[in-house]
Amino acid sequence: MSENLFDRVKIPQAWHLDISGMQKGIDNYHVDVRLSKLFCSDLKILITELIRRETDQKNFQGDTEKAFSPLSKSYLDMMTVLIHRVKTDLTVDEVCFLQFSVAKFIIDSVTLALNSVITETKKQATNLRNQGSMQVLKVQHQLAWLSKHYNSIAYLVKKQIFEHLHRTEYRQLRVIREQYLGTNVIDFQDFLSNILMLNRDLNSSQFLIEHYISWGGDLEESEFPAVNEALEALLLKELPELETQVLFDNSTGDKELEVYDDLRGLRALQYYLGPAPNMRNNVREDFCWLESPQNIKILFDSERLREDIPEIRKQFDAKTARAFARQIKKLEKILKRFGVLLKKKKYLTHFIASYEARKIWSNEFNGELDPKLLCQYLAGECSIKRLQDPALGGRVITDNEMLLLKNSLKEIAQASSKNLNDKLIDILTDISRFRLHLKYTRFAHRIFNRLSILTDANDIDLSKQARTLFLLPCSTEIEDDEAKIVHHTIMKADVRGSTVVTEMLEKKNLNPASYFSLHFFNPINEIIPVYGGNKVFIEGDAIILSFLEYEHMPQQWFSVARACGLARSMLRIIQANNNFARQSELPNLELGIGICFSEESPRFLFDGDQPIMISSSIGLADRLSSCSWKLRESLQSKIFNVEVLAYADDDREKGEKGQQMIRYNVNGILLENQAFAKLQKEVKLRKISATFGGRQENLYYGLYDDLMGKRHDIVVREGRVGLWENDSFTHGTETAEPYYEVVTNGKVISMLREKL
Repeated sequence: MSENLFDRVKIPQAWHLDISGMQKGIDNYHVDVRLSKLFCSDLKILITELIRRETDQKNFQGDTEKAFSPLSKSYLDMMTVLIHRVKTDLTVDEVCFLQFSVAKFIIDSVTLALNSVITETKKQATNLRNQGSMQVLKVQHQLAWLSKHYNSIAYLVKKQIFEHLHRTEYRQLRVIREQYLGTNVIDFQDFLSNILMLNRDLNSSQFLIEHYISWGGDLEESEFPAVNEALEALLLKELPELETQVLFDNSTGDKELEVYDDLRGLRALQYYLGPAPNMRNNVREDFCWLESPQNIKILFDSERLREDIPEIRKQFDAKTARAFARQIKKLEKILKRFGVLLKKKKYLTHFIASYEARKIWSNEFNGELDPKLLCQYLAGECSIKRLQDPALGGRVITDNEMLLLKNSLKEIAQASSKNLNDKLIDILTDISRFRLHLKYTRFAHRIFNRLSILTDANDIDLSKQARTLFLLPCSTEIEDDEAKIVHHTIMKADVRGSTVVTEMLEKKNLNPASYFSLHFFNPINEIIPVYGGNKVFIEGDAIILSFLEYEHMPQQWFSVARACGLARSMLRIIQANNNFARQSELPNLELGIGICFSEESPRFLFDGDQPIMISSSIGLADRLSSCSWKLRESLQSKIFNVEVLAYADDDREKGEKGQQMIRYNVNGILLENQAFAKLQKEVKLRKISATFGGRQENLYYGLYDDLMGKRHDIVVREGRVGLWENDSFTHGTETAEPYYEVVTNGKVISMLREKL
């Protein structure tokens, strides 16, 4: 717990994207993007459905989840492919930049679809009028309703789509983003939750009352800039401990302004933020403490802060606690001066009335009154007659509703006196959120203005030919000729004891082929596709499998993790087979597994139509899977199943197959060091130290998905190469070369799973 209250304040991280390395498109300014055809199709269908629901005045209700499900799947697939491209051809900034194309396309598509509905309605009205049909009045009424509620319909459709994508981000994409893009980049969840970006009219009374505060003002003018400016002046004077940025900046000087304003967002924001200078290839938005709503509670919730005083006195001393109490009093005075400022400028009652209007406008009045007029009436700024004026969107107020309004007036009066501090904190929080969302929106429109979402076939072909088109496909849309292997992993399993088992089965007049098929090969063949394995070579005492990584499918670059998962599953099959063998009085089978990774594509020879893989990793995996007969006599499997030792200098000529290392691998999985480095890129591994058998071991724990989307855990032990000398061994020291074993001991894995 910090004894300095101001140290608790968190300043939001700046949003910054460097796109200087991105090839400009066919107009030599925008970056050309082609979104997934599947995603675009799903979006079009969904928008049509949502507009139909919002414009159906009979309040149509349907299966919402069923309508959103296809878009959610194609969005998840498309974004997963995009994020994984940081492994291939895109930087983190470029991935973050391209993902904004999805948001721009959604906003554009909703507008186009709604305009299309209005155009079709106009055509229908014209045709009916020419036919002399009485139905024309009904269609004209529908057209007038559409025009009146245009902004509201567009906003509600966009809001539903963005909320659903936000859930997809939180539930399924958040972990992937953190792993591959890091935490020091734009939080796309925050971006999708910015409702201000979705509303064309930033001063819409209905929108503001529902999500922020009715800032007051007449017609298109908002009082927010004046309120914000007064607050900034107060904080700059009374709170020098924190740097308060001025929101409105009109000092552009000779700076060039942004060239494009495709969605007219910068024009709408200019009233609040000032003109937008051209940021060219480096788009940046900085934030101050006042753009973090959480900071308002941290600083001004004095009741909660006073609860910390005893703990501060306990941790530090009485003098520190008194200094902390003085900080609280200072902030209380600032909050009080803020209240005086609002009251003096006649904003206070209006803002408190805005909260009360939010409670009753939709629930009690069914949204039938103008929310701005309702707020003005509750603030004492207009008469009941004006509130009921049909020309201003009003209607007759019933006796019960009049009683409700009187109760609301009492609530406002009470809040203005007894609970004023709580309301002032709410007001500051809403100002903070509005400031933050204004900056989010400006950043978004700057990015939108640098993106061109191509839909015309000729433009797409032209950009493709110029090699300036950035494709954002789903995984199913990647063309076959793009399926180029770029890396691969080899797993070699050395099966020991099969010859002895075969001989014993034959002596008992049992069929060895059916025995191994039922208890070994068939179960292994069933699980190979789950982990994406490919058969290279399989016979009685050797199994070699490959795991391939394709250039345009980086979202599936988990070859090492999946090889480790398949290896663990194979060992479980061996264990089950051995349990059966003991019941049949047959000897056990043993398995030694080695896993290697290569940054290169394997080569292939062909025996007729049969491809034969050529890879140096096959020979290395063979050595890793081996087990020295010397060590079998000296070591026995206990908690871990792998040991790697180096021959003493004067003993190297005696190494088996000329090797400088001697290995113990009985029912174990030895991971080549380069393969472990690749695993660290595939899986977010957490390191933990634990003691086993009196020795401290470093273990790594992580999670990965198989090809079916099922999640598995993986544990790797970091061992140290020991020494083999005079037919005896010593364990490696902390400075010795590391080796890596995939842990198969269920108790160890369960312990780490519970601990982490």
